[in-house]
Amino acid sequence: MQWRQGARRALARVLMAIALMPAFAYGQATPANGCFSSAGANAVRLEIPPAVTFDLDRQLINGEWLYRSRVYEFNYRCVRNRAGLAQVGLRTLADFSLIRRALRDTGVRLDLIINGDVNRFWNPDPFILGGNEDYFFGDPYAADTGERTLTVSMLLIVDRQVTSPLRVFMPSSTAFKLVNDPWGVADPGIFITTSSTRFQYVPRCIGELAVDSVVPFDTVLNTATYNGKLPQAKPFQVITRVNPACPNLDPLIRPEGANANDVFHLPLAVSFEPQGGERMDSMQQTVFLKNADGKENGLKLRITNAAGNNVQFGALFVDRLGMPISLSVNNIATPLLNTTSVTQAYTAHLEREPAIGLSMGKYNTQVLVKASWY
Repeated sequence: MQWRQGARRALARVLMAIALMPAFAYGQATPANGCFSSAGANAVRLEIPPAVTFDLDRQLINGEWLYRSRVYEFNYRCVRNRAGLAQVGLRTLADFSLIRRALRDTGVRLDLIINGDVNRFWNPDPFILGGNEDYFFGDPYAADTGERTLTVSMLLIVDRQVTSPLRVFMPSSTAFKLVNDPWGVADPGIFITTSSTRFQYVPRCIGELAVDSVVPFDTVLNTATYNGKLPQAKPFQVITRVNPACPNLDPLIRPEGANANDVFHLPLAVSFEPQGGERMDSMQQTVFLKNADGKENGLKLRITNAAGNNVQFGALFVDRLGMPISLSVNNIATPLLNTTSVTQAYTAHLEREPAIGLSMGKYNTQVLVKASWY
């Protein structure tokens, strides 16, 4: 039994999603100054996953990209009644101090890519060399931009080496605001908010796995008119836990901090990999068993999770963000959440395969169980 790490992939799970709140609509009277959305939104939310996990044993060099997010876009319109031409811009708000503190403690910095301009990253931290609390962009305008599109993606970049396990909590915040010009901070605008998260440096030795070593099925009795002892369903458990021999874990798994969300949170997935070369169905949810002579014996095996859904056999399918997808979604397991051990419940199902005649003899199969964190 083994755990395998997936922390590098997990980082890419940072996603952005929109949260809409009432604001101005095109059918309403337009204010003299401000920015607003045609969708009636005055806030865009960066929905960060509850835990962003780094692989402590894969030390990166300073300046190396840890992660580049997906591109998020939304439409906006800005108006102004001040003289001259100006650009719209993004302004760092006071709440960014919460992000700054978490990033510094984590040893990374945040750069934003605005409207795809990879030659001009925006570092919104004015206390970092090259950082600035303002970022103005787009064609200058006099009174009304008309409808425009803003795209945002974000980079997390190594700024300092971290060499021991660590958990840093970042609370939710309202960090940025889209403004109509350099003097428009007090005018109506579109706010960019972030959800809370935990940044975690996790060593590869963290995982320990225990599983019921044998799942015993009953003898199958069968005749032309009797299908006794089939199907069979046998429960078993997989225990995923923190390895007590893994050193220096206290800063990572310590009890909750001042904020109730500041707890250890390690997302997990469990895979089941047949070791006997058995044939599987196209969905990789059924294994066709063999007798000792290597011939299929008319029996098939499925495993279901606690919700009763079929898990996928074999190596997990994950997207570029590192999260199990497609056939593997039912292999996502209960995470370690403010605990160092969790029991995963599964059921093995032995069934007849009608297309193959039952063969006499002993049957068994070996399945390697792995747990991965991401």
